[in-house]
Amino acid sequence: RGSISLGTDTKFSSDIDIREVIRNAEEEMYRVKTLESKEINSKMLDNIMEALFEKSPREKIHAQNVSKISGNIAKNMGLTETDIRIVKDIGYYHDIDKITLSKKILYNIDNLSSEEQREMETHTLIGYRVLNLFNQTVDMAEVVLSHHERWDGKGYPKKLKGREIPLY
Repeated sequence: RGSISLGTDTKFSSDIDIREVIRNAEEEMYRVKTLESKEINSKMLDNIMEALFEKSPREKIHAQNVSKISGNIAKNMGLTETDIRIVKDIGYYHDIDKITLSKKILYNIDNLSSEEQREMETHTLIGYRVLNLFNQTVDMAEVVLSHHERWDGKGYPKKLKGREIPLY
């Protein structure tokens, strides 16, 4: 799917420099492009999440619960309202990459073969890549990559421990 952004300006008088008219049209084009890209990106994120929720309705409940709990923790930590909103969004999108997993893995999370477990453990890397595609989620990507790290360093994918793990 492609898109095109247009900008226009009009030269009403012969004493107006045509370069100024062209510059105004370009500025309008970039303004429209910026506004439209945010809307398109938001729709793509929504579509990915809806496809995941259709594949596994329990993932929708999980995303909503993690978002809510994360927001409550952030609030109790005394984070700003902006940071609380970011943490809630990260909680919601943290498993966006599970759209790539088979239903078998999604529904049998506790009884995975070693190969399926390895596949499951790659999901944070895919989420990192997906969230890096969108301006509004690029800052969330590193946190999503780290959401299975553990304080003792036995998590994945980087085996971070303690304060190496991003706060969010």
